[in-house]
Amino acid sequence: MHNLIILIGYRGVGKTTVGRRLADTLGYDFCDTDKAIVQLKNKEITEIVQEEGWDRFRKLEKKILQSLGKLRQTVVATGGGAVLHQSEWENLRKEGIVFWLTADKNILLERIRRDSSTKGQRPSLTGADVMAETEQVLRLRAPLYASTAHHQIDTGRNDVEESVRKIQRLCVAAN
Repeated sequence: MHNLIILIGYRGVGKTTVGRRLADTLGYDFCDTDKAIVQLKNKEITEIVQEEGWDRFRKLEKKILQSLGKLRQTVVATGGGAVLHQSEWENLRKEGIVFWLTADKNILLERIRRDSSTKGQRPSLTGADVMAETEQVLRLRAPLYASTAHHQIDTGRNDVEESVRKIQRLCVAAN
């Protein structure tokens, strides 16, 4: 089994939910890069973005990504924009196995609307309404997610338990 299992994907795709369950199943530690940034700054992501801007948030995100290679027996849920730091992913892909979690746009929109943490943890990236923003950002990031991941898992078609089982099978097969 890989020491480092990294989950990437858009907001609301289930990286934290699947990641926590996968870590529990494997007996691994769990790291959420957005939560690591919140702890580092002692501020919610929305506050960081409002006070310091997206550029500063992305620099903090890059710093967290650079530290991941040292982790062992850890499942990592990254922020949706972590793939923007392409210079970091070459090493991370060597250190671990990367899964792109996907779901249909309508499923993502419903999850984002239902998620109570959306207000503090998911500030607008573009200023557009949620649907327009999701379409725009997915169009831009999908090629990055695809080129970064070793494997893709559809969390819209698979529940949490099935997603975890699929990831486990792919990790075993990759060894």
